[in-house]
Amino acid sequence: MNLADIQEEVPSLNLNFINSIWEQCFKRAIKDAEGEMGKKCSLISLSWQEVFEEEYRLLNDN
Repeated sequence: MNLADIQEEVPSLNLNFINSIWEQCFKRAIKDAEGEMGKKCSLISLSWQEVFEEEYRLLNDN
């Protein structure tokens, strides 16, 4: 399921709403990730493209 599918089911989850919570969600995600990894994160922001359009793969530390 992608964001467009979710927005179809939940119309109030529109671009204005997403923009209004973007920074708060980003800060919370950084805090959660740092806690899970036990490391500090150097990211200061993420774009719409980085969050919803780019594909990511996790690297093995081995």
